[in-house]
Order: sequence, then structure tokens, then C-alpha cells
Amino acid sequence: MKKLIALSLALIILCCVFSGCQSSQQPATEPTYNMSYGLDAMQYCLFLNKQSTTVLNQLSTHMVLALRVTNETKDSALESARNSLIAIQDARYEVDIMCPPAEYAKNRTNVLRLFDNAATDIEQMIAALECTPIDSAALSALVEQMQTDFAALTAEFNVYYK
Repeated sequence: MKKLIALSLALIILCCVFSGCQSSQQPATEPTYNMSYGLDAMQYCLFLNKQSTTVLNQLSTHMVLALRVTNETKDSALESARNSLIAIQDARYEVDIMCPPAEYAKNRTNVLRLFDNAATDIEQMIAALECTPIDSAALSALVEQMQTDFAALTAEFNVYYK
């Protein structure tokens, strides 16, 4: 009986040693996607359009707001800009974790870069609005940068392969 218990214990230990545990974490160099398979080109196009629309709406809103903001309305504009930054960061995150079809790998990289540019624009607007008094010249220059980023992002909009 003691031999049977010892043998069972030894087998259990051997099974544990040889089976090992595999880490569930992926190396930092590999992308982490929220789906184990990619969307087809049309589905991915629709997905990118939805996320891009969010960012484009934030940019267009703040292009107008930056030209019209006054010292009296800057608190409201500042709160709006902070909320827009969160929306842009959320859209970027969604694109980042979505597995693209092979033909969209470069497009995905471009979209992520353009979303980062939009986030930088809004961060610069936040910094400009936090200054007292408001620097209208800096905001006007920022609007020109936002327009450039807006145009660049619209070039990535509704592009899909047939």
C-alpha cells in the first residue's frame, strides 16, 4: 500500500513537472487583438470609418471652437477639448486592438498615426486654453494644423479593396 501511494505521488509530481505551465502573456513586441480572426476588407472598412468619423467629428468641432473661444467661454472649451481627447484615444485603442485583414496592415498603421496626430492637436489646444489670457494667434496656427490632419485622415476614409 505504501508503495502504491508513493508511486501515485511520484507520478503526480512527474506529470506536474513535465506538463509545465504556459504563460498567458504575449511578448510585448506582438500585437494584441480583441478577436482571434480578422474582419474581411468590407467589415474592416466599416469599422475604420466608424472610428475615423469619431476623430473627424472631434477635429472639426475644435477647429471651429478654437476660432470662436473667448476668455469667458474658455472653461467650457477646455472641458470639451478634454472630452474630445478621451474620445480620440478611445477610437485609437479600438483600431489598435482590432486585427486587420492582411491588405489593411499599412492602412491601419497610417490611421493609428493620424489618430495620434489628432490627439496631439487636441492636447496642444488644451495647453493653449489653460493659458491666461488666451493666445489667439497660437489657436489660429493650431487650427491650420488641425485642418491638415483632418484632410489627411479623410484620405484614409472609405478605402477598401474589392
